[in-house]
Amino acid sequence: EIIREALIELERRTAEAEKNRQKKLVAENQALLTDPKYAHIAGNEKGDITVVEFFDYNCPYCRQSLKDIEKLMDADKNVRVILKEYPILGKASTTAAMAALASRKQGKYMEFHTALLSAKGRINDEQITKIAKSVGLDVEKLKADMKSADVIEAHKKNMEVGQKLGINGTPTFIFNDQVIPQVLPFEAMKQLIARIRKAS
Repeated sequence: EIIREALIELERRTAEAEKNRQKKLVAENQALLTDPKYAHIAGNEKGDITVVEFFDYNCPYCRQSLKDIEKLMDADKNVRVILKEYPILGKASTTAAMAALASRKQGKYMEFHTALLSAKGRINDEQITKIAKSVGLDVEKLKADMKSADVIEAHKKNMEVGQKLGINGTPTFIFNDQVIPQVLPFEAMKQLIARIRKAS
């Protein structure tokens, strides 16, 4: 019984230490996490709660989370949502991420982002082009912009900050300074935000 209690306490302390380590890392990397040069900002840019989502366009759980994030932005007008492409599921995911970052130059990011995450099955290069056309993007310009220095830099910085924070799965959410490495349904998001607001 004593050993079991000691193990439970050790587990609790380890989890607490990891939580504090991640909070420290989030604080140290605020600029990389919130700089609009590197990611699209949706919702209220001056919101009191910041939600960062690391996602992959080929991740089924990220597709599932799309509706919850949209619902959150509709329900809570004081939330800032930062969308971070974090392609960890292969070459096509990287291409989709670069295309999404490049689409910002044509002012079509949200339409393209939503269409990519709403696509059926695994996304490939052909589908990316097809989806780009369907949302009214100039595909030739998009392809050229994907090779531009600022898009390459944004992609590099997103990967860099994700790796610094030890993110190895998508979706991963950061609510202010709390890292949540899993799918979070709308109701759970709402409750977490209420707790954060109450604590502050």
